[in-house]
Amino acid sequence: MKALLDGDIFCYRTAAASEDADENICILRLDRFIRGVLHSTQSDTYELFITGKNNFRYGIFPEYKANRKDVIKPKWLQACQEYVKSEWNAVEAHGCEADDLLGVTQDKQGHKITHAGEDLFFNTTLCSIDKDLLMIPGYHFNIVKEEFETIQ
Repeated sequence: MKALLDGDIFCYRTAAASEDADENICILRLDRFIRGVLHSTQSDTYELFITGKNNFRYGIFPEYKANRKDVIKPKWLQACQEYVKSEWNAVEAHGCEADDLLGVTQDKQGHKITHAGEDLFFNTTLCSIDKDLLMIPGYHFNIVKEEFETIQ
């Protein structure tokens, strides 16, 4: 099974929960979080995605996420993002967001395997808490609730 990890959520949640810790503790927490999800999903491979630059949505609608412009980002967010790029080979989603690439990858790689008219399994698990991704067929793992869901 291959885990498709929403690196934006892993990084943001860990950094936000580590405001009172030093950077090394934050990185250890992030690493433990990722490893825990890989263990829970019994994944032998993974792809981790983070948002890059030049999201196309701003060209269409300049006010996209304008309600978040005054929100202070967690202190260790950038350190977390750099860590997943260097240590977990994160794929940067340039021109779009990480969840866009998660959805495309789930759609391309996560096909349902059918044998003798019976659906056997999907070969990827989408790991996130983003409810928008629940429209994509396949296995989903809520990384906070630690719950699986199958979307047909």
